[in-house]
Amino acid sequence: TRAKAHFSLPIIKDEEIHISSEPATSKTVSSYIQQLVDAYHSENAQRIGAREVDLIADAINTKSAEKIGLLVSDYRKTVTALKMVLVPRDFVELHKKHLAIFQLLTSIFEGIENFQTDPLKAMAAIETYPQAVDMLQLWNSEFDAVISNY
Repeated sequence: TRAKAHFSLPIIKDEEIHISSEPATSKTVSSYIQQLVDAYHSENAQRIGAREVDLIADAINTKSAEKIGLLVSDYRKTVTALKMVLVPRDFVELHKKHLAIFQLLTSIFEGIENFQTDPLKAMAAIETYPQAVDMLQLWNSEFDAVISNY
């Protein structure tokens, strides 16, 4: 489908992230979690104060992607920050999956932002959005299960 052609989970290489040579301990995992919290940029989303799904509908209904552009900015900043996080060795694959999901979400919102110039791509982005949200929820469950060991 068109959605899969434009919006699939990217492959993240080890070279794209910072991998710690330290083993995962409660201290390094705690530091990693704090870095993740600090990496999330939602300044614009908080200022807008609406759910993403509502912003998507609003953009289509009002034919204005201004607020979507603000979300794109948040997502781009988050992706950049996630690449800078020092990742414990045992969390590399989980972190790469997390980064890939945020890159996918960034692409989805970029596609929606440009709905007036490429409406078919925007529709594919909207079609893919729920799947990306599901991926993120699954990742959160996996992450919670792994960190509970520390």
